[in-house]
Amino acid sequence: MSFPTSLSAGWPLWVGLLLFVAVAWVLAQQMRRRAASLRDSEERWKFALDGSGDGVWDADLATGRTLYSPRWKTMLGHTEAEIGTAYEEWSSRIHPDDLARVMALEQQCHDGQSDHFIAEYRLRTKLGRWLWVLDRGKVVRRSASGRALRMIGTHTDISARKTAEARQGAYAAAM
Repeated sequence: MSFPTSLSAGWPLWVGLLLFVAVAWVLAQQMRRRAASLRDSEERWKFALDGSGDGVWDADLATGRTLYSPRWKTMLGHTEAEIGTAYEEWSSRIHPDDLARVMALEQQCHDGQSDHFIAEYRLRTKLGRWLWVLDRGKVVRRSASGRALRMIGTHTDISARKTAEARQGAYAAAM
């Protein structure tokens, strides 16, 4: 195939080629703007999460794999490499007195009775101490039958507040 040597001889081909180039350029510009917008959005979320001091978890309930943010791990005194992606990395650290209540609340989300998970409980740290957390989670994807497939949430360290409440309670009891 040879290209026309004059515009009048193959003007439909030239118009088509120019149209193709123009459309490709417009699509490339749109892709660049969307990529920049996504990058900006990701930076805002990262800044907000890092600034909050909260640990983040992202649970794929179908596979049992849960991603834990670096802050989630350091709140418990662990390094990035010391905690994997197993569900048990979280559940095995829950205080025995809190375990049944926390699991029941989580099960309500799994079964479709609730979309939100909010609980205050204790988690065991690397040094064996108990860290009080406020755990807030949300179901972000369900199966057609309503079963939770993915949940995302945060852990906030509320140990200082719990210590203050205990002191206040002890003080009130002594009065």
